[in-house]
Amino acid sequence: MNDFPEPIIREEIGWPSSNFGPNSRSNVQIYKNSKEKYVIVAIERDDNPGQSITNGAENLWKFVLHKYKLKSEDCTFIESYHYKNSPNSYSFVFITEETSTEHNGEYDRELVKWAPLDDFQEFIRNFFLVELPSSRLDSID
Repeated sequence: MNDFPEPIIREEIGWPSSNFGPNSRSNVQIYKNSKEKYVIVAIERDDNPGQSITNGAENLWKFVLHKYKLKSEDCTFIESYHYKNSPNSYSFVFITEETSTEHNGEYDRELVKWAPLDDFQEFIRNFFLVELPSSRLDSID
């Protein structure tokens, strides 16, 4: 039996590259918990013709938020290169939503930061944990 939660959305998307090359393609999975919070996972495709999910992070995440009508404050962004079978294939992506007048209001690259996510499955399982009713907590030894 697989007790791993299923995403509410699982699809391939195309999004505009910032390097004026071909549009990028990635897979996206979106998980939603009972508190209306979301985990959005962008998965690099080995056949992506455009920018990688890392190099195009600003464009990718703005596109995803717009496409699915989500607010960034309700979302946790994760990128994955799991097709490479790497043990460090998942990373958190943090984007500071400040604009720079020097770049026509676009996000600066230095405003994007990454942090490793050691255990994706554990993180997703914990994301779905909700506060237990007090009666349930009292019954646990």
